[in-house]
Amino acid sequence: MNIDKQNGVRCYALYGLYEGMNLPALHQWMVDSVDVLSYWNHLPLLYILKTKLNVADLTNKLLPFFDKRLFVVLEVDPENVNGWMPTQAWDWFRVPAPPYKATPTSFVNKLLG
Repeated sequence: MNIDKQNGVRCYALYGLYEGMNLPALHQWMVDSVDVLSYWNHLPLLYILKTKLNVADLTNKLLPFFDKRLFVVLEVDPENVNGWMPTQAWDWFRVPAPPYKATPTSFVNKLLG
């Protein structure tokens, strides 16, 4: 069993009809959200996320970005992936996600003690 599984982290692929949507806002949500522990975007318009959310909860968080546009969230087994990509793309699957992502507020509070 890998460390992500031990920590309750799941891996999901996200793909959808992005035309006309605010893709920068979706990207910023992935960067800022405490729910997205890590994400991958080595192929255009394909996102792979590591999160502790289940598929239904992740889908609900994504709904506002897609605003009735078609999209799919698929669970990915990071131990069973293959294809042709650069080494750093494959390394992402093998490197455990951080156990949590600090919010900017919690980070500042930690610095200030």
